[in-house]
Amino acid sequence: MVKQNVRHYLTLGFCILAIVAVAKCQVVETTWHRAGGIMAEKRSHYRPQISAAELDEFTKRWPEFNELGLLDDIDLSKSKVSDVLTWKMRIWFVYRHWDAERFFYVRSRLLHLLNEIKVRREAESIIKHLQDREDSVALQMINLQKKRIKAQKISSDELLLLSSREKELNRMFKQYP
Repeated sequence: MVKQNVRHYLTLGFCILAIVAVAKCQVVETTWHRAGGIMAEKRSHYRPQISAAELDEFTKRWPEFNELGLLDDIDLSKSKVSDVLTWKMRIWFVYRHWDAERFFYVRSRLLHLLNEIKVRREAESIIKHLQDREDSVALQMINLQKKRIKAQKISSDELLLLSSREKELNRMFKQYP
């Protein structure tokens, strides 16, 4: 009788362990799991500068994101992006293999860089117009414009990358703010 009770409890214990082991098995890889692996790989390559591949992917996805109206009634300036994501936005980012924080970082970085290119162009234009003048006011103005250009935080790679696509990006951000 005692042996049967022990045998019964041992069998029950092994069954419970087997059920727990089977429950831990991942039979099917879901899109969510696959996206997690892809995002971990992408995060390891993030840099403050925007790469050409990132720019290409962003320009493809930003209009799509806006046309779905996912940003309606959401203010991103007041809090962290991940705190205000709706379930629809989360699903959109997972299926497109984008980190939401990086997506909006790329957007803000592009807007900032486009503004810096505009400032650079204005400063270069002022220098060009004042170059022939020799008076002290013109020389001060030229030095001031050179300092404006030097103070910019845009790498030469980003400048080349954005200069060639500036019109396209300005048009995109005008249509989809």
